[in-house]
Amino acid sequence: MAEKVLLNKKLAIDSDDRRIMALFQKAPDLTHGEISEKINKSQPAVGARILKLERKRLLVRQYGIDLGENKLSIALVTMHAKYPKPVLDTIACCPYVINAFKTSGKTNILVWLVGSRLDKIEEIVDTQFRSKPDITHVNMSVVIETVNRLVLPINFNFESHNTLKCGEECHALLLERANSTVDYVPVKGESDVNKTFNIDDVDKRIMMCLQDNPEMTHFSIGERIGKSQPAVGTRIAKLKGKKFFGIQKGVNFRLVDQFHLVQVAISALNSTRMLERVRRCPFIITGFHSTGDASLVVYIAGYSLEKIDEIIDFCVRSDENVKEIETAIILKYMKDLVLPYNFDCESLEDTDCLECKNCSALVGTISR
Repeated sequence: MAEKVLLNKKLAIDSDDRRIMALFQKAPDLTHGEISEKINKSQPAVGARILKLERKRLLVRQYGIDLGENKLSIALVTMHAKYPKPVLDTIACCPYVINAFKTSGKTNILVWLVGSRLDKIEEIVDTQFRSKPDITHVNMSVVIETVNRLVLPINFNFESHNTLKCGEECHALLLERANSTVDYVPVKGESDVNKTFNIDDVDKRIMMCLQDNPEMTHFSIGERIGKSQPAVGTRIAKLKGKKFFGIQKGVNFRLVDQFHLVQVAISALNSTRMLERVRRCPFIITGFHSTGDASLVVYIAGYSLEKIDEIIDFCVRSDENVKEIETAIILKYMKDLVLPYNFDCESLEDTDCLECKNCSALVGTISR
């Protein structure tokens, strides 16, 4: 309880704010009226609290692709760069890059890549990282599945680069697009994404509008793309209904400096069993099940690095199923990173992992 009070003071929030954030993270489309009924506060009071939380970047709305539901090719790349900043600057405009981070540890750069073709992602890693003399310890793992629901913005312009060789021609096209007002250029020929997910270029333009500006109205989107307001609304509803496009509310970890985010790469004797455990853990806010020896890569957030390390001790290091772990503190974010955070988990920080109801329930299931 003392930990919760301390975080409340640091963030200038209270228990009602926590309840509001928890409700929105579970159901991002709730109205102010529905929230006011659930927490027994007036609608104007709820609206004022939501505005405060949005200004603090603790409750940020983000549109994107639900990567847990849609099998795009995703790769996690770690490396050690003698000069990290030029590397990050070079890939900042790459449409395949979901996000990139400067980290602590033996490897100091982490990149999340997404595309429709794994061979193209491999080409980017070869050209931009493995071939550079100042970059060593390059490791790429392919994501099999996400640990939980993960909604992230995707730049669909990556498709127009699938046929280009990574390098000068590709960067020239990126610079040309950056200096124009065009947000999306349809790919020439057959689109892998359109065919696989049964969407079209108009759908992509709508999604990219909302990813870029979540506050954009259906009317404004319609004006930009030459469609009526009802037509835009119908398409958005269709994309949400098929679980391709989604909305997520959470903390913007790039802008809220009261929080730390730590990556934990786990090598386990039984990856399936470990995956079940991390999916139940309230401290793990997101993660990936991937290829390679470290088959689970998870992310733990908190206001104190000491507390995060204690959680790693309780939840990961102490598990007899864990062979080895490697931790890395996220020091710098290339782009905004909006993820749900369990504001009630501080009350569990003094609880041994197997005494936590989430783990104990799993242990009971396994023993049966």
